[in-house]
Amino acid sequence: MNILPIGAVSAAAPTTVDPFWQTTMQSSSTTSFTQILADKLEHLDHTVQAADKAVASFALNGNIPPHRVMMALEEASGEMQMMVQIRSHLIDGYQEIMRMQL
Repeated sequence: MNILPIGAVSAAAPTTVDPFWQTTMQSSSTTSFTQILADKLEHLDHTVQAADKAVASFALNGNIPPHRVMMALEEASGEMQMMVQIRSHLIDGYQEIMRMQL
């Protein structure tokens, strides 16, 4: 086994990964808010459908492990909670705009 000294390891070219917010901001700069919201709603729908399929598969023939079912349900629950929060913030913003006097 060939073990490299510390100096040789640190001399290697560093690999950089763009942070999530940079790649999101760059890709969504030309996308409208409506399109982003529609994409997130579609993702939520797919997540909920996947959780439903996992539950049905587990209940009918048990060929899916219980921990996978729980993971799918928790993912769907988290997505739903996030969308409810987004909805609440949008409604609050709309109501604040409606209260403004011109």
